[in-house]
Amino acid sequence: MISGFNSIMNCARKRAYFKNMQINLFDVSLRDGLQTQNPKDWPLERKMQTFHSIVRAPYATTRIEIGSLASPKKLPIMADTVEMHNQATIYNHISDSDVEPYVLIPSLDKMQTALKYGMKHMSFISSASDSFQKKNTGKNVDQNILELTCMAEIIKYYAPLTQTRLYLSCISECPIEGQLSREHLLYRCLAHSMLDFDEIVLSDTCGTLTRYELTHIIEYLMMLRVPPSKLALHLHCDPFNKGELDSMLHYSFIKGIRSFDVSYLESTGGCSLTVPVEKMKPNMTYDIFFGALNKYIEKCLEKHP
Repeated sequence: MISGFNSIMNCARKRAYFKNMQINLFDVSLRDGLQTQNPKDWPLERKMQTFHSIVRAPYATTRIEIGSLASPKKLPIMADTVEMHNQATIYNHISDSDVEPYVLIPSLDKMQTALKYGMKHMSFISSASDSFQKKNTGKNVDQNILELTCMAEIIKYYAPLTQTRLYLSCISECPIEGQLSREHLLYRCLAHSMLDFDEIVLSDTCGTLTRYELTHIIEYLMMLRVPPSKLALHLHCDPFNKGELDSMLHYSFIKGIRSFDVSYLESTGGCSLTVPVEKMKPNMTYDIFFGALNKYIEKCLEKHP
């Protein structure tokens, strides 16, 4: 059970405050949560069982990333993504549901595949680090921005109803280059926020981001009129950065950020193609998120009894 969620739902004042906040969660279990797993352990049937568990949970979100069109040679566990999308679409029709099945699109040619199969919810990837980006996609960041610009234009003209989000990895530390300079990070964050995607997902790839660093990034972007509605957070967590993560979430709530990546699966997350095993930290779970949110709401209600 999700103790923080239950605490919120079982108190009328907390529940009303939560509803008014309009939190928008995005489940990354079936993509980022599975990238390091053994494909033999995760056949299509098990993935769909997890999908059903996510959408039927009391804290369910309708936005679920169900896979990636990355090369099956690099990520064999994502080889069944098209079928996953088909199954999610069938689920929507049968259950009269409004689940939004997102698929990660790593390149221009893969976006053509996504359009061919009628995918209407797409995630894209970039980075603040050239080394990370080259290892991930074979392009440096500037080359990737050009391709992203092209993909955004194609979507605008050929699939204008498509919902899009862009992951910006390494907003603090790069697993290859180490800690990135503040000036470099701010420049890259601004450059990506200007691209024509619905959401820019600030991704703490190594799980070492601090509230101090996040504050500089968010204040800078908002000063340049990037609205909080365009920003989302993708955080990784372990017992050693739990307090820092709570602080970053509370700050984000205060600044009006309402979109957060979470995982139904525990102790999973990260990409073995770019992040060494010893640097991997699991995705933020629902339990961790709602625990932080519950503390935040309690503090707010204490100030305004």
